Amino acid sequence: MTPFSRAVAMLALFVSVAPAQPAAPKPLTQTDVLKLVELQLDEAAIVGRIEKAGLAFAADDAALGQFAKAGAPSGVLAALRKAGAEPGKKAISYDDVLALYRLGLENDAVLKRLAQSPTVFVLDAGQVAELKRAGASDAVLAAMQGGRPAPAGKLTDLAIVLDCSGSMSARTGDGRTKMEVARAVVADLIAKLPAGLRVTFIIYGHDAELVCKAVKVVRGLAPLDEAGRQEMIDVVRGLKPAGHTPIALAARVAGAQLARQADAACGLILITDGMETCHEDPAAEMARLARTLNLSFGLHVVGFDVKAEEREMVEQIAKAGKGTYHAAGNAAKLAEIVGTVQREIVEKVQVPAEEIAIARPRVAQVEIEQPDVRFPELEEVFVIQADKGRHPSFIWRKDVLDSVTGYGKAMALTTDRKYDVYARFKGNKTVLLLKDFAPDRKLVKLNPQDYLGLVRVEADETLPAAKGYFAADAGVKPGDWLTPGSLHQDVAPEQKEMVLPVGAYSLWLARADEKPRLLLADKVEVKAGKAVVLK
Repeated sequence: MTPFSRAVAMLALFVSVAPAQPAAPKPLTQTDVLKLVELQLDEAAIVGRIEKAGLAFAADDAALGQFAKAGAPSGVLAALRKAGAEPGKKAISYDDVLALYRLGLENDAVLKRLAQSPTVFVLDAGQVAELKRAGASDAVLAAMQGGRPAPAGKLTDLAIVLDCSGSMSARTGDGRTKMEVARAVVADLIAKLPAGLRVTFIIYGHDAELVCKAVKVVRGLAPLDEAGRQEMIDVVRGLKPAGHTPIALAARVAGAQLARQADAACGLILITDGMETCHEDPAAEMARLARTLNLSFGLHVVGFDVKAEEREMVEQIAKAGKGTYHAAGNAAKLAEIVGTVQREIVEKVQVPAEEIAIARPRVAQVEIEQPDVRFPELEEVFVIQADKGRHPSFIWRKDVLDSVTGYGKAMALTTDRKYDVYARFKGNKTVLLLKDFAPDRKLVKLNPQDYLGLVRVEADETLPAAKGYFAADAGVKPGDWLTPGSLHQDVAPEQKEMVLPVGAYSLWLARADEKPRLLLADKVEVKAGKAVVLK
């Protein structure tokens, strides 16, 4: 064998016994992630796969909505949001990082490239050792595993400051007070904040006796969980306008809350209907906060129906804090502005997946199925907390936690509480669909025909002209109808069709000539998914 032949043989032997390097995982497609969710893999396993491989698609709101509908746990949604937080920037793989070092790049250049990628790696001991041999610094290793400073515009800590001063009792164009409008808008904002985001909520002007000291920390800065979310919403719904407008003091208190986390990416939302009335300088206070805090998300000052002579001073608060002033001249504009800020919060929020998983209980998707029974047109299905103990006739909109307006749609309900589920069909009063409902799976399907039945009245010429038809508890006399809870349905004469929960009922006709009501049937048994026809 010639020397050249021996060299070739030795090289072939070396190649054949050299250990094969594991191929880097390919970034996951949308189909890949959906399959992992559908196969009901453990949440931690899916999150680890996302973190290790990255994504080959932009995890935008539409994609996240699709995953949520498929039953993806909250931790998976958070990991997807984090991995796809910078759409348009090419994800970098583990092999890409190694290639940068083999090309001779320094650590600073690698750090800059990592900052442009949404990928967060889970490195094992072998990979850490390989990267160090290639020249990777501790800063690079930390950056690859998520230890990167929050880019400009990101958000980890949020303060909401709400004006409850006496001027909020003024009426808006739709007849509601400013306070009523602000309560609804702020409650909606809180309901839609991402779980795990650290939130503090501060009110001012809520107590006339405290005059210019009326500033209250309703919620200290803490990661938002569902219990805390509901507590804040409950407080908001009970707020009443009362006293002065100590904006500067409220800003100072908010700043103290936001300063509790070192180097946090902060944001502050102030909703007010007027200028400071306590002889302090809120603009100077906001300027101090802008100097001392990392207000990367910025200051948003929302002026709600501010008087023309006060607007300049309110605008100055935003300007001094290097923030944005939003003019909300009416209720609709306030809802629009706060809704826009809320969507920006969702885009910018930066919360570790594990923090969200702890802060937010599992979420079940509760889908309303199309029944086989021909019910009247469905107008709404909604849920309230089970311990509210409401009769369908006495439910306030503020009690509604989630709702859908058609079949095939789903509500997102946390699995840490029980719910009462109600349905409303066209021409019918609201009826109880399901009591003490506790979703226990990622996807739960509810079908109205499993809980409700129908009563149809086929009137003929022997009956007097009807003003309407009524269903009451079986055995209830006409004089008892005003007893709370005894009357279940009343429909117009042309309707002749009532949707009722399973049970026994008395059916009545109200005469058009105002004569005494006519009993059509004393005891009608309504069964789930069945129609009872009265002729």
